[in-house]
Amino acid sequence: MAASAADLVGAVGRYLADPATDAEGRRQLVRRCCTFTDGRASVRLARWVLNTLAETAPAEARS
Repeated sequence: MAASAADLVGAVGRYLADPATDAEGRRQLVRRCCTFTDGRASVRLARWVLNTLAETAPAEARS
């Protein structure tokens, strides 16, 4: 965890220079925090938005 803006910049630089840095830690974080890891979050979000709009739109807008 970065303690300052400078620490954050340094950490980002290290990750960009070596994407394998702390790969196992990131995998554990994803397993613990992410329900889906299939790369389709935007599809699910778009589907939810469209369904919500369809359910809440006035009747005249649905026809």
